[in-house]
Amino acid sequence: MQKVLTFFHLTRPFFSTAHNVALVLHYPIYLFAAIGLFKPRCAEQNIVLAVLALHIAVFSLTYLEWHGRFMAPVWPLLLMVATIGGQRALRGDVLPKRDPQ
Repeated sequence: MQKVLTFFHLTRPFFSTAHNVALVLHYPIYLFAAIGLFKPRCAEQNIVLAVLALHIAVFSLTYLEWHGRFMAPVWPLLLMVATIGGQRALRGDVLPKRDPQ
């Protein structure tokens, strides 16, 4: 589990403060990507989720990388899904609708 967190954790103690601040600005992408992977699901979302899960699992089981180069193939997928999540957030369609009774 620590390797999975390291995979997504962009900031490092040996980076400059300005660099870490710039990297922290990327964290909302994770939030929007999580919203984008939320229901309702379509076949394309399942494929993206499977590719992300496979990449993260292989990384976590094999190698602990400190400078984040293994994030490069994941960013396009995260950005694609985060765009869907951003659209849902702007529409207010993040949480499932409750039936008024």
